[in-house]
Amino acid sequence: MTRSAALPVGTRLRSEAVLTVNGLALARQSARGPQSLVRGVDLALHAGRTTVLVGESGSGKTLTALAIAGLLPPGISIAGGSIRFGDCDLASATEQTWRGVRGRGIGMIFQDAQAALNPLHTVGYQLREVLAATLPAAARRPAALKWLEAVGIVDTETCYAAYPHELSGGMRQRVMIAAALALQPKVLLADEPTTALDVTVQAQILKLLSQQLQRLRTAVLFITHDLAVAAEIADDIVVMQQGEIVEQSSANEFFRLPRHPYSRQLMDAVLDPDAAVGSPATNGDPTPVLSASAIDVAYSQHAWRQSRMNKVIDNVSMTLCAGRTLAVVGESGSGKSTLARALLRITPIAAGRVCWLGNDVSQQSERELRARRHQVQWVMQDPYAALNPTMTVAQIIGEGMANAGLLPTPAQRSERVAALLQQVGLDPVLAARGPRELSGGQCQRVCIARALACQPAVLVCDEPTSALDVTVQRQVLALLAELRQVERLACLLITHDLGIVRAYADDVIVLHRGRVVEAGIVVQVLDAPAHEYTRQLLDAVPRLPRHQQVSR
Repeated sequence: MTRSAALPVGTRLRSEAVLTVNGLALARQSARGPQSLVRGVDLALHAGRTTVLVGESGSGKTLTALAIAGLLPPGISIAGGSIRFGDCDLASATEQTWRGVRGRGIGMIFQDAQAALNPLHTVGYQLREVLAATLPAAARRPAALKWLEAVGIVDTETCYAAYPHELSGGMRQRVMIAAALALQPKVLLADEPTTALDVTVQAQILKLLSQQLQRLRTAVLFITHDLAVAAEIADDIVVMQQGEIVEQSSANEFFRLPRHPYSRQLMDAVLDPDAAVGSPATNGDPTPVLSASAIDVAYSQHAWRQSRMNKVIDNVSMTLCAGRTLAVVGESGSGKSTLARALLRITPIAAGRVCWLGNDVSQQSERELRARRHQVQWVMQDPYAALNPTMTVAQIIGEGMANAGLLPTPAQRSERVAALLQQVGLDPVLAARGPRELSGGQCQRVCIARALACQPAVLVCDEPTSALDVTVQRQVLALLAELRQVERLACLLITHDLGIVRAYADDVIVLHRGRVVEAGIVVQVLDAPAHEYTRQLLDAVPRLPRHQQVSR
């Protein structure tokens, strides 16, 4: 997505700030006293401008946005500073004041769509509930359908009637974006709004957000770890590190010459989607460890008192060999995650055959599969939904080892947990915390550590790095590449990041509406795509400004 020539990135005239943050400090209350999380944050959000907040996972980006929206989690409070919105200091506002501000005043797109949407109500019900603040009852359904269409949902009637769990991660994310935009807020807080979206829908959403702020003069705080996305939409860049702002500048200035060493570190970690393809596996084994032969997946779909069978995977075949990485790319809703669940025998297959390590598991019962499940592990797309909120990190990672009988004593498992946390770039002290005490990126790394704990032969990774900042993303992908080489771990990598595919995958298949439209080794598919859909995916990939790529 590119801006119009009249409004190039970083050149909009500054208007009076709609919302200002001065000296914001956040702290967590603990038995040892207050623990500082965010310190001395100063921000000014201007009408019609987008301020992008970047930084590593755990740097305080999301907490800053939650404080501005008055939605800080229990145990975390504002320890100092002010948040001025109109005539009100929201840092000391009552809940009654917040109810009048949220929605039409300050809207928010949350990072975790699964947790943000009510599982008990349909999408249509939830959108009508939002629109009740501004529209009469008769106008709410047409408006809800209009917003679903605006965020790139094709079958709006089906989505309107669906429950959140019936949608893909990307579809849920789009529903949440529609709900936030529907009230046309003066300030929009967007916390990783495109994390779960494929590149084509991401481009569409970024264009939609750009049009929204131009039309309504909305002030946007856009949180992301993807600097290429930041380059697409930013007027101003703010960099956070360990709870503090280390750099603020216009987007043009930042991408031309980042001043702080941490900013340059973030820039250097960005994977170039146009770079040369990474080295293929050198110790690949021709023996398949995971394969599918002409599999179909279908489910019953209900809409407006009618039921029909919807085929979401149609005659898909693939083979993954030891020591190799097979990437699966395609738009949200194309069937990528459904394919992963079918290969893991979590979703039933209607036809075809699935084999694990040469064993046909297509018709095996769950009891028969249980003895084999440690061989094929899954890293899910949604880290919060994947982790038990009542367990500690140590219990979550150790549970699989105990069930598989890999390490018999608690002391051995505890030592292994600490080693795994270090392996995925986490401090072992986090073993005593629960998932809700961690950031989204930290939770995703816990999911990866849990999968590796069972010493699998196959790792099925559904967007494993989408919630990670660029530096940790590099670290985790390097770890998976090392395991591929040293332990001959096979990896099925579902991703919409073609930079990752270029750098770390050996082979790739392209899914479109449940069918494989193109397959082959990475260099063939990405450098000389044969299918128009593959070319569309490549064209939609966000890129850093050219001068920054050259300087690297």
